[in-house]
Amino acid sequence: VDRGEWDLRKMPTTTINAGNETTLNSILIFSGMLAGGFMYDENAPVEQNYGRLGTILGHEITHAFDTDGYKLDAEGLSYGWWTNEDEVAFRQRSDKLANYYSGLHIYPGMEATYNGSMVQTEAISDMGGMKCMLALAEEIPDFDYDLFFRSFANVWRCQTSLETEMSRAGNDVHPLAFLRTNVTLQQFDKFFETYDIGPGDGMYLAPEDRILVW
Repeated sequence: VDRGEWDLRKMPTTTINAGNETTLNSILIFSGMLAGGFMYDENAPVEQNYGRLGTILGHEITHAFDTDGYKLDAEGLSYGWWTNEDEVAFRQRSDKLANYYSGLHIYPGMEATYNGSMVQTEAISDMGGMKCMLALAEEIPDFDYDLFFRSFANVWRCQTSLETEMSRAGNDVHPLAFLRTNVTLQQFDKFFETYDIGPGDGMYLAPEDRILVW
């Protein structure tokens, strides 16, 4: 192993982060992600680890198939390896996702709306990570979906200011933290089933309006 190649992003390994180097077809998980027992705890219920570190890993895997990653082949080279039909279907779904975000107000009561195209790629990966973990959850008897969804929400829970949120909404390619929780979970039937969410409830999203690129 050439340890000199470990520092691909010139960031300390203690950084709390993960990433996908699409040009190298490589996923990076910084050791800081595994420290402290929050993102991963070997003694925690599997639902907690799935909801936290698991969804992050699924997110990074999905980056290989987002609006940027899908253009690159297994060697990280730009190559059109999809059929035209598949690419058109993918673009239609990803555009629907961008349009959905563009229709959201940054906060209730505010006129400002979101730039869906800006957060499109990260939002695709958020949903992909959730779908990966839900697929694995189906293989586990008596899986505690309530703990799983709450653990996922805990990842993005934060305390911040309106000024900071407004700045992020205009510049960050990641959706705001509360949207990474709410909009992601609104796409999955299992979330509605777990909490018996129906028409008229605040988190309800009609089936025809739900978006899953993958």
